[in-house]
Formats: sequence, C-alpha cells, structure tokens
Amino acid sequence: MRGVARNLGPNEVLLAVVADSEDVDAIRRFAREHELSYPILLGTRETLAAYRVSSFPTNYYVNGDGSIHASTVGLSTRLGMTLRLFLTSAQ
Repeated sequence: MRGVARNLGPNEVLLAVVADSEDVDAIRRFAREHELSYPILLGTRETLAAYRVSSFPTNYYVNGDGSIHASTVGLSTRLGMTLRLFLTSAQ
C-alpha cells in the first residue's frame, strides 16, 4: 500500500483501519518500521459491523461524494489497487 500511497493525486487519500489489535504501540512500531506515512485508524467492533468486514484485509474505494464505489477482500497487488483507484476517480 505504501507504493499506492505515493502515487495518489492531490484529491485522493489512503488510510488504513486496524481492527484486530488493541496494542497501539505495536501498530506505531509497525508503521514506523514499514515507513507508512498514511493515516492508520483504530477500528472497533461497531466499525467492523457497520462496514460488514468479515475478512482482512478488506479494501474500500470511495467516490468523491463519500459513497463506496467498490470493495475487495484479500491481498491486492499495487497494480490492482491502482486500477481500482483509477476507476473510482473516473466515476
């Protein structure tokens, strides 16, 4: 995801939601070790339920109006994520 984050346009945002850990220090270490510069939010059980997350990772591609354009479950390649972002921004 770090490579995808570097190629975002001025009106695009990448953020991660971590919902399977309560160890904030471990999340900070992971982000630092992997040089992640995008926001990482701590999710809750309510967040998982609201977005119907049942597997990790779940990726959402959101239009400019805030609606979900597409979602994927499972690991994705940089090319796959970039293509989905392009298709989302083209809408």
